[in-house]
Amino acid sequence: MAVSGMHRGWVYNPNKGILGATLIGPVKAGQSVLGANTALDGILLGTPVSPAVALNTIVISIMVASGDILIAANNGGNSQAYLFIDASATTMTLYTAGVSAIAISAAQVVTLASGISTGDFKLNLTLTAGADGVGAATEQLTSGGAAAECTWAAAGCLREYKNLKRERTDEAEVLAMMLATPVYDFQYKEKSEALPGQRIINTGDTKTMYTGVMADDAPWVTQSDGRIFTPVSAFGHTVLAIRALQAQIDELKKGRKGN
Repeated sequence: MAVSGMHRGWVYNPNKGILGATLIGPVKAGQSVLGANTALDGILLGTPVSPAVALNTIVISIMVASGDILIAANNGGNSQAYLFIDASATTMTLYTAGVSAIAISAAQVVTLASGISTGDFKLNLTLTAGADGVGAATEQLTSGGAAAECTWAAAGCLREYKNLKRERTDEAEVLAMMLATPVYDFQYKEKSEALPGQRIINTGDTKTMYTGVMADDAPWVTQSDGRIFTPVSAFGHTVLAIRALQAQIDELKKGRKGN
């Protein structure tokens, strides 16, 4: 098959393999762009699904139905894959030295073999978390753990979000418990200070001097198996303790009036 007057370049097994060409001239006088989804003689067949391209663009197309495309490089006499397009599966995979790095599915789901990035990563899009969908303002994207989807999390406060168990009325006991809890000044450890097999969790700020309690002494202000401080429980206990103090103040006031 000869290339048409519209393009030139190289041909390999026309109608059976790959054909690539450099566009050099317009179909119509004055044309500078081949429109989106437009057939191109001997290159883009049938009813293409393709973007608009300017003239002098190299187009690589396979002519065999459901044919795949593999781009490889020679490394010391050994071919290594760098791009693989599976037409029937409608997927594309990028490789580094023959190892899969990024896979893109027909549903435009991107799968990374590694999440490591050495540069800045700017998000200008809407994030979804699997079945959890799109989060709302002030919600945080939270890890679900190894090999699990992330979820949206926030300390929701409406009654409808909670399975209520009981109303607390043990103000005096809570006050005594809080009064007995040691309070420390501390700085979070650097992650480099972790012992073998240990994972240090901190706020990301290891310079600030914090004042607070330890989960070892106050498990009632923690979540996530006692690893993380929760202001939800801390505030609830504080309200109970304030009630106990107010009750003491009221008793003192009564005593003064009685005198």
